[in-house]
Amino acid sequence: MSTSKLPMRFELIIPTGNEPLDDVRMEDLRRSVKARERRLARLTFDGRVDLAELLHRYPRIRSIPVIELVTVHVGGKVTVEEMRAHIEAALIEDLYRQDIDVVGRMSDADIAAARDRRGPVLPPPRTCAKRALDAAINAGRLREVAEAAANLGHFGAAVALEVLALEEAAKARALRLAATLPITARGPIDAESAEEVTQLLTALVEDVLRRDHSIRHWFAQFELHVRETERLRHNEAFRDFSERVRAAEAALEDKGRWLDRADDLKLQGLYVEPHNGSTPSKLNRSDYEEAVAVVEPFVAATLAEVRTLPAAARRQRRP
Repeated sequence: MSTSKLPMRFELIIPTGNEPLDDVRMEDLRRSVKARERRLARLTFDGRVDLAELLHRYPRIRSIPVIELVTVHVGGKVTVEEMRAHIEAALIEDLYRQDIDVVGRMSDADIAAARDRRGPVLPPPRTCAKRALDAAINAGRLREVAEAAANLGHFGAAVALEVLALEEAAKARALRLAATLPITARGPIDAESAEEVTQLLTALVEDVLRRDHSIRHWFAQFELHVRETERLRHNEAFRDFSERVRAAEAALEDKGRWLDRADDLKLQGLYVEPHNGSTPSKLNRSDYEEAVAVVEPFVAATLAEVRTLPAAARRQRRP
């Protein structure tokens, strides 16, 4: 049996709090898929996606899923759609895991070819610094339009614009992070560790900039959690890191709940849904004020942080 030259890769997206598959159940998955597709030559577990690894250092952030990556080799012609259907059926019918979404992922060769066509995902650091400032300013302007819509009584549009402002501010923060890369070896960070952290953060920024906008809501939660944990570091009542994480989670609980709903609120604020009867007019001033409570400080802090970036980025790149 000849095996396809390019393997198929799939992301298994598992809601936070649910059990990952890991190595133990992956063998069960392989046997179940093999029973459905005899041309399966090999199914291997490649661990978790880098983004999930980074964000799971803060496991109490609710909206960030576990993402496990599997690679499938087949003999003969099998489409990605067919193999995804086999994996989904195996998960649901044999492993009883209806909670897992299966997403096709490009092979490394496909990703490299796409990058060659599009050019690099991330601009140079100086450009990232400039674009970070542009995005932060744009986030502020979107908030001004949201306020104008609210003053006209169009609260659905106002809420949607606040969510758009949050997404733009999250993009600004990702670009701000990109402007500081690569991480340099200094102090306890050796060259190998610095390179690994640089690769991890680069993958994170690329995901925030390229993927669907809902990941920017997760990134906003991540940013808020990290900063709140850092703020508590200077509080003598929270000397232990795990205590700071728990305290940060409690402090951000309301914002976290809103961010969990942000994508749905954006869609509700813009569109009439014919199936469930959702309309923009069902959002009211209270919904708008709840959005402002989350988005206004996030956008303001983002703008304050990125204003210092251009000079900082230039200094870091001097030989």
